[in-house]
Amino acid sequence: MAEFFVARAHRKRGFGRSAVRPDPRSLCRSLGEISEYTRNPVAVQFWRKVVTAYTRGEYRERSGNGEVRQYFSSLRPRAQS
Repeated sequence: MAEFFVARAHRKRGFGRSAVRPDPRSLCRSLGEISEYTRNPVAVQFWRKVVTAYTRGEYRERSGNGEVRQYFSSLRPRAQS
């Protein structure tokens, strides 16, 4: 996926989190990388929460060139409830 956006009127209702929840039955599991522009702090905060919950905090984050990137493995995803 190249871009992801939730309209302001629909934020804080769980739509974004539901849309990006991985399917535990998926055969396509590998390394993940998500990047956000530092000038969009709402996106940075959203993705940090989602990646932290998904990986149980086991991810790396790097910042540079106006971006924040989270790197993680989806080989052992967290059980979704």
